[in-house]
Amino acid sequence: MKFATALLLLANTRYIAGLPAGCYDQNIEEIGHGYHDVETAARVARTLVSRESLANLNTYDTNTGYPVGFVEYYADCQQDGEPVMLMIGISSSNKNIAAGSNASLTIRVGDHQPGDRVDPHYIGKVPHSVAGSPRLNLKGQFINYKPTHSEKEYFVSRHHEAISWFPGNPIHDSYWVKFKVESIYFVGGFGDRAYIGEIPAEMYLTAKPFPSRKIPRRSIGSHGNDNHGSIADSISSIVDRLHIALFGTSPDEYLSESIDQKHDDPQTSEHMIVDQTNEV
Repeated sequence: MKFATALLLLANTRYIAGLPAGCYDQNIEEIGHGYHDVETAARVARTLVSRESLANLNTYDTNTGYPVGFVEYYADCQQDGEPVMLMIGISSSNKNIAAGSNASLTIRVGDHQPGDRVDPHYIGKVPHSVAGSPRLNLKGQFINYKPTHSEKEYFVSRHHEAISWFPGNPIHDSYWVKFKVESIYFVGGFGDRAYIGEIPAEMYLTAKPFPSRKIPRRSIGSHGNDNHGSIADSISSIVDRLHIALFGTSPDEYLSESIDQKHDDPQTSEHMIVDQTNEV
């Protein structure tokens, strides 16, 4: 084990030596600090869920009995560690849950939209290593949910095109849900520097996320032609034009008009997955 750890440190040291100026210190910080207490793990877990916005929704295929997982959009709209999502009536995940399947969400570092400037730094993380980065699995139950105006705006800020399938859209039946977390299994990275194991739900839900560092927009020329800001702006422009073509209004106008409309009530959906007594 000590030999493997020494090789890992040597490999990272050799990699860091070739990094651009300004990257050395933050990578040393990530390598040099670890934790094995569940309290810190709970904070890292909450930080991960808050920063990211994509999750694998895992269910059992009711026809075959096999476990299946598909990526879904979410947002930690209330910053409480319980993801808010849009459920689409025709999706296989929705059908599996409606048929009685249990569900869980899997989230890892990097699970966000292209162009999002998300802080990738975590205590105990090994730079540029997926296996050495935090990930978790949340088990729980979906409940019907009615988000506020600000929560919808936050969701759209993480997923620009998602407004096109808000409840009441002419394409798909959809409704809002929130994932009520009941248990957490967390892998902070490699076991020699990060916690691996269960996190009590109450500890997770009351933990305080770590603050995020500001990630600057990269300019053309800093890394070839890599300009995430321009790409994100282009995607946003395409989404705006597509939305106008489909619905006759811009996403902002559509969001404003749909806030108080009756069809935005999740209880009107034909594909509700839980009883209305569980609504929050």
